[in-house]
Amino acid sequence: VSRAFRARLASHLGARTDALLRHPRFRLHLFTSRGVHPLLRREGRLRTLAGYVGAYAANLRSRARMGGWLERVVFSDARDALPFALDDYPGRTCALGPHNSFEALVASCSIPFWLQAVHDIPGAPPGAYWDGGITDYHLHLDYASALRGRGERVPGRAWAGSPGGERRREEASSRSSEEGFPSSEAESPSPEEERRRSEGASLGTSADVRAEGPRLVLYPHFQPSVVPGWLDKSLHARHGASARLDNVVLLVPDADWIARLPNAKLPDRRDFKAYGADHAGRAAVWRRAIAESERLADEFAARVEGGRPIEAEALGEG
Repeated sequence: VSRAFRARLASHLGARTDALLRHPRFRLHLFTSRGVHPLLRREGRLRTLAGYVGAYAANLRSRARMGGWLERVVFSDARDALPFALDDYPGRTCALGPHNSFEALVASCSIPFWLQAVHDIPGAPPGAYWDGGITDYHLHLDYASALRGRGERVPGRAWAGSPGGERRREEASSRSSEEGFPSSEAESPSPEEERRRSEGASLGTSADVRAEGPRLVLYPHFQPSVVPGWLDKSLHARHGASARLDNVVLLVPDADWIARLPNAKLPDRRDFKAYGADHAGRAAVWRRAIAESERLADEFAARVEGGRPIEAEALGEG
């Protein structure tokens, strides 16, 4: 399965990764989960199972304790760091480039027990890397830190072994002492970069957050809660909104709309088991859901372009 997945991914994206890393407007950031406990540093049938049992038990106590088993590793476009803090959970950032983009992409999709982990990604600490959804299921990140930090970018710690990591660390330390700002491990943008971002930066990219006024994050989602980690799915007390989402606008489909979909639900991977060998039946259901989604997107676009009011409500606190 892993070999077939790699081949399919390479055929679709292999030749385009360099173009993604050169995009003039958008920046690519890939989230992965790296095993740091001895049981999870290398993949093995029994040790991986035991390792995830340990991670699950640790997560029951707190997400921070799970950090002793799995850490967040974000592979970020070397031109720009994410514009908000990543210190809510143990982890680090590594530079994303042609030398590691494909391996990092595969790792970001490697669901434990379904796909093999990716080991020893170039430019990153050694170890086994899995799907970033394990540590960051719905990306319940500290978006509001962009406001608290007065516009300064505050990424997680960079790994010095990544290309340019040590240089960025030294330059950031020098700037912080000279300018009186908190240390940041990403390079300051050039005047040309500042101008370009102010003219065309988009929410959802790592655009600089120094513009006047509050910055909102538009988050299209499939449900009205942002679950922090994959192992938190059954821990409903962690599903509520937090102060980290204070500047987030969550865009979700209405429950009545979902009820009108085939089987009254969004398509998911459980459909493969439910439909079995009936590939045509499953495909027909998925295509209908896609068509309904396109109509929903068209309706939203018409409301925005026409200046029509959009109903909003506060995120639940769980």
